[in-house]
Amino acid sequence: MTSGDLILTGERRAQPTNGHIVVGVDGSNEAVHALAWAADYAANKNLTIEVLTIWSFPALSIELPSTGRVLHRHALEMARHAVAMVVADREEAGLLIPEMNVEAYLSHPAERLVLASSEADLLVVGRGKRSVLGSTSRSVTHHATCPVAVIPAPPEDNPPTSLSTRLATDHPNVSAAIETVSQHLSAMGI
Repeated sequence: MTSGDLILTGERRAQPTNGHIVVGVDGSNEAVHALAWAADYAANKNLTIEVLTIWSFPALSIELPSTGRVLHRHALEMARHAVAMVVADREEAGLLIPEMNVEAYLSHPAERLVLASSEADLLVVGRGKRSVLGSTSRSVTHHATCPVAVIPAPPEDNPPTSLSTRLATDHPNVSAAIETVSQHLSAMGI
């Protein structure tokens, strides 16, 4: 596996879903890149997007209610900023904008994403520039109850200056993979 490989896992579930994609966003460029990919896919399939940001108390911190409120508010603002970047980019390009809802949770990221996968058509997470999966990506690919798309980071030799100059579909391996993912999900009835 190279760092440019898109990963798709999962099988079709028997129960119906709500017609939405869950995207994990952690504030990284890779997460915004994955959200842009998900927006493309959702717009083409007429699906909504549930943007989840999951936070926890930093090590050695005091878990006070006021601290929790500040961290929760910061997590929501970060996720809303990622959505705003993707929406602005899609507006500028004249692309359809899928409905996106943002939620923040105090939890372990992989556990919360796996829980959210039980009612999703697709779970999307980003992957950093390393050729191996991070702990969250690895965990959700093994435990999610819906298909999982792990979107590779943009190439290092051409980092995005803005989302409009480098959408997820611009990555050399992703363009072909999007077609494969679409065919695979269509075959599963999604």
